[in-house]
Amino acid sequence: TWAADTPKPDAPKTKLEQFSAKHGSLTLRASTEVAKMSWHKTGDLDFQQTFNEIKVEVVEIINPTENTRAYGLRFELSGKNSRKSISWLDADELPSLLKGIDYLLALDANVTKLASVTGFYRTRDGMEIQAVKGDESVFGVKASTGGFAVFEKDEAGLKKFRDAIVTAQTKIAEIKPE
Repeated sequence: TWAADTPKPDAPKTKLEQFSAKHGSLTLRASTEVAKMSWHKTGDLDFQQTFNEIKVEVVEIINPTENTRAYGLRFELSGKNSRKSISWLDADELPSLLKGIDYLLALDANVTKLASVTGFYRTRDGMEIQAVKGDESVFGVKASTGGFAVFEKDEAGLKKFRDAIVTAQTKIAEIKPE
């Protein structure tokens, strides 16, 4: 039946999560922080954000027994009341994510005759990069576990986030064997 093919809600969605979820084997996780971005105000926006900091790390998951490795990014969103959300991005998703961010940065509200348009890129993990264009513009990240971090009313925060992704992509290229 179709229900048998439906993944469980808590099932690992990314290769990094699948790699880390193996039972009965030794797993090593190496990481390097490539960016930490904070926002403490949303300007004059009347917006309830959950998170005000995003940390981006390059990760390498190693299984020394099987001599296998997986590469990608770990996003840690943190904020009010010590709430945290972790999202994972496999290295093979990086080019698509960058294209998605580029599209969101170029999003034109005139694509519709309605008051505003929302564009979003969703990762395998369920994290979303969002842009709302219209009378007021908002750019942010929605955590896969819920909650939202607003970058800025203008594109500067999303551009900074994109720069962090490019830095991470370069780091992975440096450490990943051919």
